[in-house]
Amino acid sequence: MLPFALVASYYIGCGSMSIMHYNKEHKQWLSENSRNELVVQDFNSEVDGEQKHITLVGEIHVYTKPESEYANQIVKDYDVVLCEGASGENTSLRNKLFLSSIKPFVRMARYCYTHGTGRLITNDSLDDAAENAGKPIFFIEEGTDGGIGTLDFESKAFVWSEYFMRTLFCPSEYIDGVSTAMRNDEDMSLDIVDDLYEMARSGRKDPLNVAERDVNMAREAYDHIMARDDDRIMIVVGVAHFRGIREELSDLIDLVPINEPYIPDSNSY
Repeated sequence: MLPFALVASYYIGCGSMSIMHYNKEHKQWLSENSRNELVVQDFNSEVDGEQKHITLVGEIHVYTKPESEYANQIVKDYDVVLCEGASGENTSLRNKLFLSSIKPFVRMARYCYTHGTGRLITNDSLDDAAENAGKPIFFIEEGTDGGIGTLDFESKAFVWSEYFMRTLFCPSEYIDGVSTAMRNDEDMSLDIVDDLYEMARSGRKDPLNVAERDVNMAREAYDHIMARDDDRIMIVVGVAHFRGIREELSDLIDLVPINEPYIPDSNSY
């Protein structure tokens, strides 16, 4: 029995050291190769006779270091930032309970995945950067508890089970994150914009209600734009909402594209 235990301990120890060594090597690789994958598009718009500059940003919610650096630099040029989600101040008790039940699973799965990709919650996002710069921040899903209010019981059950399963297989989340970080497709986030838009409107089940939330967020963004005198406005949403928000908002106000969607060049900031 003792020899077996010693052999098992040896292999477990070697395996743990190999994983730690690989993680150290990967962190070094990330420090040299992580990149900005935010999707950005700029527009001019005339609202009640006033010219406004509107920038739409699609994010992956947890930022790489280059994205965080870009966020802190670019946000200084804007008067207000409108963000996906809700402040949580008026969230219903039912949705608070749902969010509380799923939060541990989301955090664990996100922790493993983001460490593989180099996306860390300690990196400032655009709303963090706006707060640092003293810019006004408004959330554009206040009316639906950050979108949770649009989900039916089946959709909530799907989301809960999805994150529960991801937590059970956390090592695979890290591996998936590593493979995502090390891909060579620098324009992947631009491709995802169209893929996710088509998926949400394909007629298949949309458990996160992306299409409906696009409509709601565009309407709340429009209300803020009309109610305020800001000349330069930034709208920040998950990359899955980028094209939908653009389409829905263009039905409400005249959006004149200044450029095509692009990923900021790290040499430009």
